[in-house]
Amino acid sequence: FPNDVVAKNGYAEVLKSLGDYETAKEIYLEVQREFPNDQYSLHALGRMYLMKNNFDKYLKVHKLVTPPKTKDDFYHHHSFIIYNIKIGEFEVAEKLLKLGLQNCKFYLTTHLYNRTLRYLKILNNDYRALLEEVEKSSYALNTNLVDDVIHTHIYAENGKKEQAISYFKEIKKVKNIPVIYSSALLLSELYNLNGLPKKGLPKKQLEEKLKEKELEAILTFY
Repeated sequence: FPNDVVAKNGYAEVLKSLGDYETAKEIYLEVQREFPNDQYSLHALGRMYLMKNNFDKYLKVHKLVTPPKTKDDFYHHHSFIIYNIKIGEFEVAEKLLKLGLQNCKFYLTTHLYNRTLRYLKILNNDYRALLEEVEKSSYALNTNLVDDVIHTHIYAENGKKEQAISYFKEIKKVKNIPVIYSSALLLSELYNLNGLPKKGLPKKQLEEKLKEKELEAILTFY
């Protein structure tokens, strides 16, 4: 494998998207040993610890730059926002997201913050407001697979099955991306969107698992 920090980090990102979190984590650790000043692998490692709810290790590697200025600063702040969501500090997370959206001028990072703010509203079951927001926003037209999951959820919960299926048809294709396909399976069963395999779980458990997968997807993809 090339002894190149960009190549190694890139390979770890591919593995992460394919659900091989353990190998990705080992590569980030290797990069840190060989390139201890590399910030990308350091913060990617922090996100891996967040994914496993290993908060002590996350806080050891996480270094917050305040106020954030660069794209990387805002991305690292996003990790801290996810940490607050995971420990139940929703108001803190919402405040940081809104502050970030006021100050961040980076296109993809703005999408990441918007996506996470919508996820917070899902946690609060604020689906009516989400529907109004999505239908008014041009952001809804510029999505990645994580947005497709969230938009499927919003439209399906509001009884807009046709619109839900328009996003759902994209996520059900990607069996090679476990976190997205798992979300598709859960959405399919919850809202009867397609004849995908069923887990046979009670509705409340399906809803909880879907929200877990949505947060995992937000952590996995930029």
